[in-house]
Amino acid sequence: MTELLEAIGHNIRSLRDEKGWNQTELGFRAGASPSIISLIENGKRNPSTATLAKIAEALGVEVVDLFPKGRRSSPELSLFYGDDERPSVVVDGIVGLLEHWHARRLAEVKDPASLYFRNATSAALWVADTREEANDFCLFLSEWGRENLDAFKSVWDAVHLFGAGLALDNPAIAGEMRLREMADGPDELAARKMERAVAESQASMAQFQELGKAVNE
Repeated sequence: MTELLEAIGHNIRSLRDEKGWNQTELGFRAGASPSIISLIENGKRNPSTATLAKIAEALGVEVVDLFPKGRRSSPELSLFYGDDERPSVVVDGIVGLLEHWHARRLAEVKDPASLYFRNATSAALWVADTREEANDFCLFLSEWGRENLDAFKSVWDAVHLFGAGLALDNPAIAGEMRLREMADGPDELAARKMERAVAESQASMAQFQELGKAVNE
């Protein structure tokens, strides 16, 4: 989720700079305080789609222009694409960032010399962090999807988003499998953090799946 917020913030800052505005000017035009604009531009605040719409309107662009263009690279996610099908620009941007996160996390868990898996406690903390990030992504997709149900009029947009969302659990599952193969167990605090993250991730995934039901209604 952090990478998505940072990318959106970078685009907002670039568009603002092109107009020669400071954060106070953009905040005034978008109906937000300069401190909120600063947090968004630095990727430290998850803006609602309504806030993004106001910022885009103030900058004279479409909301899609605030999202980066994505790239299809991860085999686990790209299996949902056909040779000639492309999602919309916004969906492509979202899926592209999910792919980047997905590939990075899988590379970490597959690396036999990974410092994240030097012992069971480190592994449990890695699983917890990965689950928490996946949880943030799911919550973002659920909110964005419910506020933009029209986006799912395209069957391919729906397939790409839900395919990417449902794949978010894969790195953590791989990490949990590697953890189970270790001879020792994590300390109590790491184990509890992982347990809590798993529960939160399951809840957010259920919320994301509820979006699928809403789309099909």
